[in-house]
Amino acid sequence: MGLRAGQPAAGRVMLWIVALAMTLAGAARAASPLSMQLLDPALGDVKAERVLAGELGPAFNRELSPKVRLPAHSAPRWLRIALPPRADSGTRVLAIGRMPMQRLTLYLPRADGGWDAREDSFFEPRPARFFPDAFVFDLPARLDGGGVLYLRVENRARLYLAVDVLPARKMYERQRLFTMALTAGFTALAVMLLVNLVFLIGLREKLYALYVGFLAAQLIWVLFATGIAYVLPGAGLWSAFPGSISGFAVTLSSALMLQFARLYALPADRHRHAERSLRVLELGFFVLAAGYLLPVGEATRWVSEFATPWFALSSPLLFAVMLRAACSGSRQAWVFLLAWLPLGVVGMIRTAISFGVAAPDTLFLYAPLFAAAYQAVTLAIGLAARMLELRVQRDRAQFLADYDGLTACLSRRAAEVRLRALIDNAMHTQQPLALLFVDLDHLKDINDRYSHDAGDACLLTLSRCVREVLGTRGELGRWGGDEFLVLLPGATVEDARALAEQIRIRVRNSETSVLGVRLPLSVSTGVAAWKPGESIEELVRHADAALYDAKRGGRNRVAVA
Repeated sequence: MGLRAGQPAAGRVMLWIVALAMTLAGAARAASPLSMQLLDPALGDVKAERVLAGELGPAFNRELSPKVRLPAHSAPRWLRIALPPRADSGTRVLAIGRMPMQRLTLYLPRADGGWDAREDSFFEPRPARFFPDAFVFDLPARLDGGGVLYLRVENRARLYLAVDVLPARKMYERQRLFTMALTAGFTALAVMLLVNLVFLIGLREKLYALYVGFLAAQLIWVLFATGIAYVLPGAGLWSAFPGSISGFAVTLSSALMLQFARLYALPADRHRHAERSLRVLELGFFVLAAGYLLPVGEATRWVSEFATPWFALSSPLLFAVMLRAACSGSRQAWVFLLAWLPLGVVGMIRTAISFGVAAPDTLFLYAPLFAAAYQAVTLAIGLAARMLELRVQRDRAQFLADYDGLTACLSRRAAEVRLRALIDNAMHTQQPLALLFVDLDHLKDINDRYSHDAGDACLLTLSRCVREVLGTRGELGRWGGDEFLVLLPGATVEDARALAEQIRIRVRNSETSVLGVRLPLSVSTGVAAWKPGESIEELVRHADAALYDAKRGGRNRVAVA
């Protein structure tokens, strides 16, 4: 019933977010005064001199939108750009969205009829002229009335172009705000990575290892996918990497994120089929990550072609799996959905761009950064809450293992561990150590005659009396059934015997009422003192033997080993 009630609402939220994102993308694709034509790709790699001399003018026969996706091609692409006249005062710039391109060369006409060539590259940018979201070229004043430019783009893979002409002051203001936003996004990711790395070192939890792993891979992916990594110090070292760093990082982060989601939000005993589905997606992404380690070439091109539909499949499947788990009662699934949904929507839009369904835009080049930063913060909060919950459960389980469920004194296992530690301490400090073996007399008869509830009430009375007499001088543990162990560090055999007598008298003077019947209680106690070189087994055996001496002597007495 929860699934039917919750699914439509969550679906409406998902559709609303997708619609909002597509609206923003549509706004970004507003009409531009630029006019662009593409040189016929069938001509292959033509000489720049022929293009600039106007020999191939009729071959520029395909009109392009200022924002366009072009298929992969082995030869460089040539575009002819017709600039409109300047509409206001001030200098203008030509901005080309900073998409991954090997090299682009802009040819500007000179007053003498020649051409100036200005180059830039996504992978070898000009640090002095680096803008985070665009390749920016200043336009000379002689083009204020309009003119024709030529753009040569070297890029064997699919090519995404977003070209615009705008006032320089507007470009610089946009970049200032953009840089501030980027700084906030990268800072959030880096801080979350460092904080959770500290938690991983301290807690050594697998969930934190997966979280830190996919967060680090996401950070690397965003740095390289946006080109920022190539302007950082030491950027030349990445040229030694044989494959695609961004492809490897994004597929590895996806695989680790799926594994994190499966362990964090899907209890294996309740979502077997969903868990298997995510395992298949994980395996696919690990295979893709391995493929991106291959040297760049035909092999990696096929890896990229396979990655696009795999990403297209993964987002809706992950959403469906998490939604079903959330509606089935998994609180962690709701947290994961809340954290992942913006990144999932951005991923689906990027996939739509890859398939040519949506136009490219640098908005979706950097959107993963902000979505990943939001996801990192949200999941960090959810993971911390989950770890706290697990710690509470673990502490409770540890308490139940260390303490008897009826009397709340030490369990047999905990009493053995504590006694072994006390013996080790006595060996090093030469301090005395004594042990009492206390047994409730006639417990079996009470159980048989009045019920086990009556016997439990008697055991509770005994443990209460021992604690009242013992105070802080020792520790009480239940050895089993009607037998209790009293650990007395620093006590001599005389001290232990005196304490055992006090316990015997206190118990004898107490009684338990069951169904209106008063039951007098008594205990038999064996006393033993630890001797140097004696093991824990020998010490317990001596106290146990003394206990049986007390029972054989008529019960309700203390015997010393």
